Amino acid sequence: MPVRDYSHETYQLGASLQAIDHIGSGGNAAVVRGFVDGETPRELALKLLDPRCVSADIRERENRKFDHPNLVRIEELLNLSDLGFVHVPDWYSTILNCEPEPFVSHPVASCSPDPDNWRQMRNDKTLAEFGLADFFILVMEYCPMSLSEHIVRHSRSMKEVHRILTEVCAGLTAMHNEGIIHTDLSIDNILVTNEGVAKIADFGLSERWEEGITKFIRDPSLAAPELFGGEGDPRSDIYSLGLLAFELATGQNLLDYDLMDDDEDVSELNVQRRFVAVCKQAGQFFPDERFGTVGDFLEALNKIW
Repeated sequence: MPVRDYSHETYQLGASLQAIDHIGSGGNAAVVRGFVDGETPRELALKLLDPRCVSADIRERENRKFDHPNLVRIEELLNLSDLGFVHVPDWYSTILNCEPEPFVSHPVASCSPDPDNWRQMRNDKTLAEFGLADFFILVMEYCPMSLSEHIVRHSRSMKEVHRILTEVCAGLTAMHNEGIIHTDLSIDNILVTNEGVAKIADFGLSERWEEGITKFIRDPSLAAPELFGGEGDPRSDIYSLGLLAFELATGQNLLDYDLMDDDEDVSELNVQRRFVAVCKQAGQFFPDERFGTVGDFLEALNKIW
């Protein structure tokens, strides 16, 4: 289906790329739904990397290209200079400074700038002090739905939870096979296509674990404890996988549920005790007490169904 016709204004990014809606904002970037014009127009996701927050090293991580159906496809990394701009458009800066709370997707034309937003607090330089070549855009495949939205639509069906986790495990295994760990796996970093395929996204904090772990600022409610000490391996992702599985099935955070000792707590969550046990083992504090591989986690999960 053509994607040319939209009910609100679009913004040109070079000869063929156009920005439509502001669909997400995070610590390092804003994400825009866009499309590439041509004989076969295609919708795309355009991740606008904020130069106040993104170093050359992080750009390299963001631009990891994987050939796997359960990993979001990265097409290219461009900057405004590559696209022929002579100055940074006002609307582009507005997107990077847009901070509606809580965030709701909206047309680019409706962005509300907040020059003192949380990204600006991380750098003494303002956007106006960066050159065109510092404003990078990560061009990615577009997935229209977050995993949170998808699983709620399916009423947290355990059959659907199992299917999604199987696909997430496949994507994670592909990363690990290339010597890379994600380190930021969460329900917010998994997207779903129109066909219902789950895809892991956002590789900005990914690591080649054999080269050492960078002490990035990570969410302590999601990331494995050892990462904060500069250590990690595939079991660090398995920790996050256990938390993700529990949240998918229950809508709750596993870390809020001590050891889940009594039957009443489990019954209130409408999940099998064996499922809770798998999540608990994956989410153990010490790596040696977790599953050794993603395959081991999936094997344990498969025994429940």
